Amino acid sequence: MALIVPDWLRQRAEITPTRLGLSTDDCKLTYSELDSRVDAAVTSLRQRGVAAGQHVGLRAPNSAAYVAAVHAVARLGAVLVPINTRLTEAEVAWQTADADLAHVLDEALLRELFNAPRAAASARQFDLDAPHSIIYTSGTTGRPKGAVLTYGNHWWSAVASALNLGLMPTDRWLACMPLFHVGGLAILLRRAIYGITADVHPRFDAAAVNASLDAGTTIVSVVSTMLDRMLQERGSTPFPNT
Repeated sequence: MALIVPDWLRQRAEITPTRLGLSTDDCKLTYSELDSRVDAAVTSLRQRGVAAGQHVGLRAPNSAAYVAAVHAVARLGAVLVPINTRLTEAEVAWQTADADLAHVLDEALLRELFNAPRAAASARQFDLDAPHSIIYTSGTTGRPKGAVLTYGNHWWSAVASALNLGLMPTDRWLACMPLFHVGGLAILLRRAIYGITADVHPRFDAAAVNASLDAGTTIVSVVSTMLDRMLQERGSTPFPNT
């Protein structure tokens, strides 16, 4: 029997509507505000022919609009396919065909969706066995391969992470990795499940990450080379106790 759970963002918007859900350099949204923007994006996507079951590519840098699009694609019942922004046009064309993408949403379109007129609320439940996203490998030994991740994969990963880290309602998780990377995408989904704030940076900058940690960010996901640059930039200044 399939395990069905509520739409993660909608559930959070109903439980903690005024809690800060997303923070970027130029945008701060409560869970209720983000949920409303996602509903507007869903309506706009439907008008553009996006439908449940289709594979939808996202090709854009980190932004609040990208975050809203991730949730909108899921709420529609489509399958998310993040596209590496560093790929060449030929590589994008190959991945578009390989992933059977019905639509590719670029930065300009994401801005339109993010600022779309308010729309009626649309609700959906998530089947944990259903595909949520297709994440492509780096392809270091050949053609990249698309790994299908279900809602359950993301859900149980979030559960395991919470058990490992321990969480507080006041936690803030910094996303400075590309959101097309599974590590960046995971932050967006986990923070909706947990009901904490995601601090989204446009790109990795060691000084900016260290400043965020000093300003109250409590969790950050980085790879070893990023951590090395943070340590070098920080010098002898200790990290906050949190």
